[in-house]
Order: sequence, then C-alpha cells, then structure tokens
Amino acid sequence: MPDNQKNQNFPNFGKNVHQYRKLRGYTTETLAELANLSRTYLCDLESGKKMASLQAAYRLSVALVVPLDTLLFGDAADLASQAKRQVLKDTIDLLTDAEAECVFRMVNDILPLTRRPEK
Repeated sequence: MPDNQKNQNFPNFGKNVHQYRKLRGYTTETLAELANLSRTYLCDLESGKKMASLQAAYRLSVALVVPLDTLLFGDAADLASQAKRQVLKDTIDLLTDAEAECVFRMVNDILPLTRRPEK
C-alpha cells in the first residue's frame, strides 16, 4: 500500500490515540505494554506511519478505556475539548462541599472576564 493511502480511511486514529494517551498520563511504553503492542508500532500508529489492525485498535480502545468508534472516527480537537470537560466533571465529583463552594466562587469570578459581550 502506498504511504499516502495508509490512513485514508481513518485519518484521525493516530492523533486520537495520542490525545487519549496523554490525557491518561501514559507514556508510549506504558500504553504499549497495556495494549500488548510494541512501542515502535504504537509510535508508528500515533504518527500516522501505519494503520492499526482491528485487533490492535481494539486493544488500544480497551487500554485507553475509550470506545473504538471514538478512536476511529473522532476528531482529535473535539476529543481534547471533551476530554478536558470530562476531567473537570470527574474532579468536581471528588470535591468536598467546601471545596466545591470555593471552586464555584472562583469560576463565577473568572468566567465573566473570559467572555466577550454580545453585540
């Protein structure tokens, strides 16, 4: 298969794997071990040099705890935004009531400064 056709069907797969690997705080070594893949192969997938086999894609999905269709069809930019929102939600769920109140007040103070007035 010519190099320019390797990721034609799933152009964002490698970016998506990379994004979720970073989100989970995994090194390439850690993710490769969790997915039972070689580090070199994982790096080739992330860089777009190779396309994953169905088995490798499934293993990565399980290791990253991300639905396979998200890795295959998701957009890395959208995933980054969604991932950040999920981390915020998960973190908020772990806060004590006092901590949640403090975060709520900070957000209410900062948010108006980040929004542009509507015209």
